[in-house]
Amino acid sequence: ESWIEATLGLGQDIPEALEIVKAVERLDREKEKVI
Repeated sequence: ESWIEATLGLGQDIPEALEIVKAVERLDREKEKVI
């Protein structure tokens, strides 16, 4: 559904993809703190 889920589906065997997803989720959490 979300692009993050799509990235996980496409990049299951790619550690870098998982790291990117984790970084994006971290940024989203920091944005929520600021708002």
